[in-house]
Amino acid sequence: MLDPETFQQIANRLPDLMGTDGAAEEAIKEWQAANVRAVTFRYPRDPKPADPAVTVKYYAETKVPLAVLYKHLRCLRYQCSEEVPAAETLEHERVLAHINTIAERVACMCVEELPEYDQAPWGSPYDYTPTAGV
Repeated sequence: MLDPETFQQIANRLPDLMGTDGAAEEAIKEWQAANVRAVTFRYPRDPKPADPAVTVKYYAETKVPLAVLYKHLRCLRYQCSEEVPAAETLEHERVLAHINTIAERVACMCVEELPEYDQAPWGSPYDYTPTAGV
């Protein structure tokens, strides 16, 4: 199960990805519930954890780098991939799809931060000159 600190780090970055209309708060609540649902269904003998007190901070002082956020989202997706009760499958799949969408957006942002991205041509192979070591 993701620990509260990891969820808080995700929550601090969500407004950058989802805006400030309350979608980030709703997403983090759904993602936490999906994480608990999947892990407790998979490991029913383990004690059910208390919901971590995570709040979305629109102007967080510290934000994890995008690569760290991406890895957090991959871990969350992996943990949420556990089987869930049949009655909850559709809702759970909707939440997983949302996590995947946000993770894909973060992955693209990670690539766009690379120096090679700025150096790459925009659609024309004739504009590209390879540099040493690439």
